[in-house]
Amino acid sequence: MRMKRCSVLLIFLFLVPCILNAELIKVVSIGSNDLNYLFFKVSGAVLDKNGNIYVLDSKGSFLRKYDAQGTFVKEIGKLGQGPGDFSNVLSGLHLDGDLYLLDAGNSRIVEIDRDLNIKNYIRIRHQARGLIKINDLFYMISSRQGEPFSEIVIYNNKGEFKGTFFDQYPLFINSATSTKMEYALGKIYSDIALSVNKESEEVAIVFKYPGIKTALFLYSKEGQLIRKIDIDNFMPYDFPGFRLKWPVNYPGRSELISIGSIHYLSEGKILLEYWIEKYDSEKAMDQKLYLLVIDMATGNTIHKELVNSVINVMDARGNLLCAREEDGDIAKIVLYRFVY
Repeated sequence: MRMKRCSVLLIFLFLVPCILNAELIKVVSIGSNDLNYLFFKVSGAVLDKNGNIYVLDSKGSFLRKYDAQGTFVKEIGKLGQGPGDFSNVLSGLHLDGDLYLLDAGNSRIVEIDRDLNIKNYIRIRHQARGLIKINDLFYMISSRQGEPFSEIVIYNNKGEFKGTFFDQYPLFINSATSTKMEYALGKIYSDIALSVNKESEEVAIVFKYPGIKTALFLYSKEGQLIRKIDIDNFMPYDFPGFRLKWPVNYPGRSELISIGSIHYLSEGKILLEYWIEKYDSEKAMDQKLYLLVIDMATGNTIHKELVNSVINVMDARGNLLCAREEDGDIAKIVLYRFVY
């Protein structure tokens, strides 16, 4: 369900008995029918320290740069397989000095400087999505062979495969699937999202569909599990297991919680894009998005903000959030200042 506008309600602190006002302030909005501002399917957007915004569009097979005021600067890319070309399967954009783009359709990582000059192509052999980087290592999400679960694959900056890690799976998927469709459902509902803390060189992984608790896993850059954090859902909830059986037999009413994305904030905090959908039979009747701020030291939810809009957070830098916003027929990239 698409909401028509973005309004900021309240942040509730779980740890202290008070209510504070919060603000999600729109700073820059990019998107119009002008060709330099028209988006088709945004698959990534990142911010640099100067406020420039880089937008990756998989359907348009391009990467664009906008300045801190949202003014178009440059575009590169077109559909193809040659130098300077991108596929229409662009599934990751990461900023670490240079820009790194996962062109999964062409089985390569593309290194691009911040003036949008292509510097290098790094070949990979896994079908992967998502992209983060620590020093000279790249981390991407791939599927475990023969299983409906995800793992993290590691490559170095020479395109050499260095290994895999993450053998977790949701506890509510506790039996083997019996049909191809149930395998596909298991694959969907065991999906994961990842982020990186560049200061501590840790990889954070979260299941997109939680059970009784939202499970967050922290790994070292070598792929060793550091700890697991169980985050309480702020409503009584367990994953609706009927969704794993085909054909799906929907009850009269049900709820589904999902995590859209995960982003490190400053000072040991992490942001979860937390969705709650209410269903009447198979039809979604209500959809709410919360921005949760988690204290990484304790695992406690310290801020919860309800946002009445369909936005997808794509990057966070300090107190700035870069999001894709669906509002009417024009897709937009919006920069928000998140004050809590």
